[in-house]
Amino acid sequence: MSNTTISDQLAGLSPAIINVYTHLVAFTEPASVDDIAQAAETTRSSTFKALVALEKRHLAHRDRGIQNGPNRCPDLWRAPRPPGHA
Repeated sequence: MSNTTISDQLAGLSPAIINVYTHLVAFTEPASVDDIAQAAETTRSSTFKALVALEKRHLAHRDRGIQNGPNRCPDLWRAPRPPGHA
């Protein structure tokens, strides 16, 4: 089992990405990029890039939106649950 902490995983990330992470973990339900961007007061594109960077470090989880006819539901993002939490 790894002893890597959240602080270790956030090390080296820009303040903008850490800002997005801080707002992501405040959501109690999965949220869209637009919702997170609004909460973090950042642009949609910057928020998406930050979420992808966080996803690569396992600090964000993406539930891909489903295709609904010609439309596609947005991806929803959430912070991963700590081990042992349902």
